[in-house]
Amino acid sequence: MRYTWSKLSITLILITLLVSGCLGSKSASEEKSTTGLSVSQDSPLSSSKTVDLKESRAIYELDKSDGLHIMYVTIMKSGSSKNKPVFSFTEINNTSGRLPDGEADPQVEVIIQEGDEVGPIKGGLGYSEKTANATLEIRGNSTRAANQKSYKIKLNNKAGLWQEHKILNLNKHAFELSRVRNKLSFDYLKLIPNMSSLRTHFVQLKIKDLTTKVPDKEFVDYGLYTDIEQPDKTFLKYHGLDPNGNLYKANNFLFQRYPDVLVETNDPKYNKSEFEKILKINGSENHTKLLHMLDEVNDTSKNINDTVNKYFNRDNFLTWMATNILFDNTDTINQNFMLYSPSNSETWYFLPWDYDGGWDWYGQGPKEARLRASWSIGIANYWDSLLQRRFFKDPANVKQLNDKIEELSKIITKEQTQSFLNSYHPIVSKFVNNQPDINTLPAGGFKFFESEYNRLTNLPDLKKNNYYKTLENPMPIFLGNPEVKDNTTTFYWDQSFDLQSDELTYDFQISKDPQFTKLVADQPGLKGSHYDVNGLTKGTYFWRVIVKDSKGNKQIPFDDYTDVSDNIYHGMRVYNVE
Repeated sequence: MRYTWSKLSITLILITLLVSGCLGSKSASEEKSTTGLSVSQDSPLSSSKTVDLKESRAIYELDKSDGLHIMYVTIMKSGSSKNKPVFSFTEINNTSGRLPDGEADPQVEVIIQEGDEVGPIKGGLGYSEKTANATLEIRGNSTRAANQKSYKIKLNNKAGLWQEHKILNLNKHAFELSRVRNKLSFDYLKLIPNMSSLRTHFVQLKIKDLTTKVPDKEFVDYGLYTDIEQPDKTFLKYHGLDPNGNLYKANNFLFQRYPDVLVETNDPKYNKSEFEKILKINGSENHTKLLHMLDEVNDTSKNINDTVNKYFNRDNFLTWMATNILFDNTDTINQNFMLYSPSNSETWYFLPWDYDGGWDWYGQGPKEARLRASWSIGIANYWDSLLQRRFFKDPANVKQLNDKIEELSKIITKEQTQSFLNSYHPIVSKFVNNQPDINTLPAGGFKFFESEYNRLTNLPDLKKNNYYKTLENPMPIFLGNPEVKDNTTTFYWDQSFDLQSDELTYDFQISKDPQFTKLVADQPGLKGSHYDVNGLTKGTYFWRVIVKDSKGNKQIPFDDYTDVSDNIYHGMRVYNVE
C-alpha cells in the first residue's frame, strides 16, 4: 500500500519547495535563508558574520516520546553473499561480525507492515501487500556480536515512506541497560539551538520467517527497538536543510588530510570504498569543499581561529562539543558524528549520530563494571583529532567551550531529564521485564535496570563537574616504537601540552608485569621525550610514561594493553625482546 500523505508531510513539501527555490525568484538575502540557516554576529573571535544552522523543526511535531509503534515483518526471500548463493535470515542472526574484504551485508526480501497488538492495521504501511516491499539486513558494528541483532530495513518505491523515512534503523541497544540513551539524547537535541537532531521511535518488532524448512506460522516477538532516522538526502529535505549539500558520516576521521584516499572523484586514485572507510558519503559526491577545508586545517602556518571562522560555524562546533561532554558521549573522537555543508556555502556543521555509548555507559550495572581511561573525559578525549588539538590550544577557545557548557546546562537539566525518562518508562520497563529482552540484558541484568535508569537523571551535572576538574590535567600522548642499538633500547613518546602552560615532566617506567610491581627501570622527572634502557634480556615487558605538571596533576598515554583474559590496562604498551 502506498503512503498516505499527512498534514505534516504537506507542510514539509511546502518547506522543501521553498528550500529548492521552486516558488519563484529570491533576493540574495532570501537565498541564504532557504538552506535552513540564519545569520548571527555573536562569535567574539569572528570578524565576519557567521551563519547558524536553523533546521525546520516542524518535522518533530508528530513525535511523541511515549508512543510505541508495532511493526510486522515477513521474511519472503533469502539473500546472497559473494561466497554463499543463499544467505538466510537465520544466518543473518548468527552473524557476529562484518563480511570479509568490505563485502556488503546480504539483504533478505521482506514485507513490512504497521500494526497494533493484534496484527497489521488497515490504512497502515504495507497493509494489503502480498509481495516484498522492503529489504532487511543486519546493522551496527560491535553490536553484531550480540545475541539480539539490530536491523536496517529499506522500503522500496511502492512502499512509499513511513514517518517520512525511507529507511528504518532498528537498534536493539544490546549492550545498553537502560535502552534509552539514544532516544534521550536525540529528544534533548530537538531543544538545543544551532544543532539538528534525528527522529526516534520506540518500535516493537515481530517477525515471521517463511524461508526456513518449517516456515513460521505466527509472528515471533523480537522485543523493543529504537528506530533512528537515517541521515541522508531525505533527512536533509524534511529537516529544511539543503538536500543538494554535502553530508558525510565519520567512520574513522581525525581531520587529517589522508591525501591518498580523500581525493576528487575524477582523481585516478579515487576509490569510493576506501574513501568511505574514513567518511561515508550521504550527500553530494563533489568533495572539493571538504578537501579545501582539510588542506587549511592541516596547514599549521595558518591561525586555527581564522580557519575555523572560515570553514566552520564556531557556535555549532562548540555546541556539539558541549553536548558530548554533558552527555558523556566519549566515542565521538573519530566517528559517530556527521559533517554537513549546504551547496551555496563553504561552512561546515557538526551533526549528531549515535549516543548509546553516552550517559556514563562505562558506569552501568554492578560496581565492578569495566574501567575507562582517565583521558576519556573532556577536551583530552579529543586530543588525537587535529581540529580539536589545534583549536583548544588557544585558552580563549577553552573559555568559549566553558561558556557553552554553562549555557546548555540551562536546557539540559535534572528536571527535563526526569520528564523524558518518566515518559519512556512505561514502555521500556514493560519490555525489559519480559521475553525476549529480559534474558539478554547487559551490565548485571534486570535487577540493575531501575537503579541504572534512575541514575541517568544526575549525570549531566556530574559530567560537567568532572570536565572542569580534568582541565588541569596535561593532555594525553602516544608512546612510540622502541629502537635498539647495540645493547641499548631507546623508548620514545610524544610531547604533551598543558592548557594552563604549566611546566611538564615525564615519569618513565618499564616492568615485567602490567601492574608495574616488577619494575626494571623507574625514572621520574624527565624533561625530554625519550629514555635509554641498557641490557634488556629476552622476555615480555610493559612500559609507560606518566605526564605530570608542576601542580602534581597527571595524565596517562592513549595507548592500552589487553591481556588474554580481555583485561584492559590503560596507558601502557607491551614490548617483546626476542
